[in-house]
Amino acid sequence: MLKNNLIVKSNQVIEASYTLTTIEQRLILSAIAQVPKGEEISDDVLYPLTTKNLVKLGGDGKASHKEFKDAVNRLYERSIVLRDGDESDSFRWIQEKVFKESTVAFIRFSKPILPFLSNLKAEFTKYLESDIVGMSSPYSIRFYELIMQYRSVGHREISLENLRWMFQLQNKYPVWADLKKRVIEQAIKEINEHSPYNLTIEPKRTGRKITSIVLKFQDKKSLKTPKESTNNPLFETQRNRDFVAPNIQIFSHALKNPEKAKESDLGHRASRITGLIMSNGLADRFKQGNESIIGMMKRIKEEITTHTTANQWENKLKEFGVVF
Repeated sequence: MLKNNLIVKSNQVIEASYTLTTIEQRLILSAIAQVPKGEEISDDVLYPLTTKNLVKLGGDGKASHKEFKDAVNRLYERSIVLRDGDESDSFRWIQEKVFKESTVAFIRFSKPILPFLSNLKAEFTKYLESDIVGMSSPYSIRFYELIMQYRSVGHREISLENLRWMFQLQNKYPVWADLKKRVIEQAIKEINEHSPYNLTIEPKRTGRKITSIVLKFQDKKSLKTPKESTNNPLFETQRNRDFVAPNIQIFSHALKNPEKAKESDLGHRASRITGLIMSNGLADRFKQGNESIIGMMKRIKEEITTHTTANQWENKLKEFGVVF
């Protein structure tokens, strides 16, 4: 039985610009799931792919060997574009493909992409392979990764300009109604049907034109939580069990160390602010001189030393239409 592997990507890859078909997505994700977590790897490793990998991620078990081979060949030609402010870097996903018979292929990741797939310490997104089983649209997988990047927040706003860049749709579906029908609605349907999350969207306008969408999502498990009631013993038992062990310690610690509790909350606010700057494409507006994006995020986090400063930053972002 195949394991339910963890897929881990740098956030720069999540928000990168690239086009992959559904079968190509499944192949690259199957290879990424094999990358060792928390350690550096070299580009001399070959990762095996078979038709079983496709079936595991919801592909057609009757897919021909030719379809499999054609997908690997296309993947070899695909590139990905990472953006850092006004600069962008483009490179291939893989640098080598080796076929063994008609049912097995080995791929070697390109050297430039490895730092974004292995030994990640910060600014990364992870989810289980099983989360995307059954999704037939490549846009569904991309949208799912975008919401997983903001898993702890529960919502994120993305400009349509940035969405088109990430999905390489600059010359497709110029009308909002077409983009919504062909890309967004299908992704919502498949995510809600196959993943552990429920997703809705809220269009945002600048004047009369829709210029961004707010993705709102919630873990399905939380939607099934029993309603609080004094007549619901299941809720009382679970609530007491959940509360007594970890939460008393947390609340006790907060009462004894109110300043540390405030610092923790402030840190969360700072991380959320920098995250919203990135997700709304505002990095260039807040970079100073030749400052890198990472340097900009670090500087802003260091500036937010009080809740007053955090409020000022939130008000500043609201002027750009950012939703909190």
